[in-house]
Amino acid sequence: MKKIILFLLCLVFSFPLCAVEYAPIANLEYIHNAIANKYNIIIPYNPAVTDITLAANMKYLLSAVDVANKISGIDTNYGASEFATEYAANTITVNTAVDTLINQQTEPEPGDELLVPPYVFALETNATSSFSFNIAATGTFVVDWGDGTTETFTPPSADDTPISHTYGTNGPQTIRIGGLATGYNSSTEVASISFASKSVIKNIYGSLGKIFPTLTDGSQPSFYRTFYYNYNLSGTVPKKLFTGVTGAPRSYMFYQTFYNCGEITDIPESLFGGLDGAPASSMFYQTFYNCYSLKKIPNNLFGNLYGQPALNMFYGTFYNCTGLTGEIPLGLFGNLNNYYRMYMFYQTFYNCGGLTGPSARMPDGTYFYDYFTTGSGYYPFSQMYRNCSGLSDYDNIPSSYK
Repeated sequence: MKKIILFLLCLVFSFPLCAVEYAPIANLEYIHNAIANKYNIIIPYNPAVTDITLAANMKYLLSAVDVANKISGIDTNYGASEFATEYAANTITVNTAVDTLINQQTEPEPGDELLVPPYVFALETNATSSFSFNIAATGTFVVDWGDGTTETFTPPSADDTPISHTYGTNGPQTIRIGGLATGYNSSTEVASISFASKSVIKNIYGSLGKIFPTLTDGSQPSFYRTFYYNYNLSGTVPKKLFTGVTGAPRSYMFYQTFYNCGEITDIPESLFGGLDGAPASSMFYQTFYNCYSLKKIPNNLFGNLYGQPALNMFYGTFYNCTGLTGEIPLGLFGNLNNYYRMYMFYQTFYNCGGLTGPSARMPDGTYFYDYFTTGSGYYPFSQMYRNCSGLSDYDNIPSSYK
């Protein structure tokens, strides 16, 4: 890493020994655009930034690379290195850093062959004569319906807009979606995209987060009930499904997203890994409710959450996920303050009898029931471990958690 960044510094100063011709100084906008154009990763500007045409320094460049890597599910810390200086970065330096320091997950996933530009998300259906879904966002979106019909949609507002198509024959279809949102509905109970054909979808591929990313002004998409009651949806949730969603969550952000999707078997590590900030109310309310075929809870599932807990934040998240086995990952719920809120872990692991190992712990290994000693609100942990007698410390868990 040091050799690469030292080379970048050579590019900054354009020393004769580097044999690099002069390049103009890059501004903040140049860095963000370079990353977006190459990787389709939208990095929000820091709220303190008032002028995106200001000259960019090495610290800003390397910190932006860290953010891009985090969105991709990889942790780097270039922005804290000795090379993260106040020296200005030129355009060649930026391009080299973007090309060499951003680590994309290149391992192919099922369905990647469907995701040719401009399409970044795809789904396969069972036999159907029609298909519909809703978008509550501004922007331009393109849909390939799979029967030779392609349509472009530009909603006039972020109100909930139904989009549908009728097929000439009844059969399975492959539908692909692309585009980029530019604004979101402010309601906490309106999804940026949701699928109304509850029994039709059988597989999903690619990324919704690239179509509905965190915007540069910090606006967050919502995946409120996006796949609610899609009970034929099966297999593994795509690793990149929420790539592009970063920063602090909004309220109800993943409320019942996969509610009653009982045929889902696997969720990938760092599925919500771009989240970084304080919890929001009901953000993971019943997200995987009754997903009884899930096998395991992966590491770093919920990203980097820290600070004051919020009410209902993990209410029934894994309710009746009877197929779960193995341990609850250490620090699964982030580095929360010692303060409890109403219903914040109510029924989180209700009826997850296959779980083994220790109950939920803080990143330092402290059990929840030893950590949370202050707060307010009703039933913050009630029935959190109901019927979870396989946990190694079950006999020590207070009755208020059962």
